[in-house]
Amino acid sequence: MVTLPAQALCPGYDGFAVQEMLGAPIDSSNTVIGEPPYRLTVSISDPAVGALRRASGSPLTGDVLSVDNRIDPAYDAPADDPAGEPLLA
Repeated sequence: MVTLPAQALCPGYDGFAVQEMLGAPIDSSNTVIGEPPYRLTVSISDPAVGALRRASGSPLTGDVLSVDNRIDPAYDAPADDPAGEPLLA
């Protein structure tokens, strides 16, 4: 969960209205049926990210960790992840 201060929004935008537009549309069965209208990308840069990647043998390199609210159509939730939460890259 990411909490942004109101100052992060452009003047004239309502935080609650933006929040509603970050979620993907769903049907009456609570099934995701499309992409969210707005895209939010959060990135952090920390040498500990790169150190952890190297220590774990990750094919990803660098100190930047980034995630957004888009749905990867190739993502198939593992059985132990019934919520279908995307994994951080």
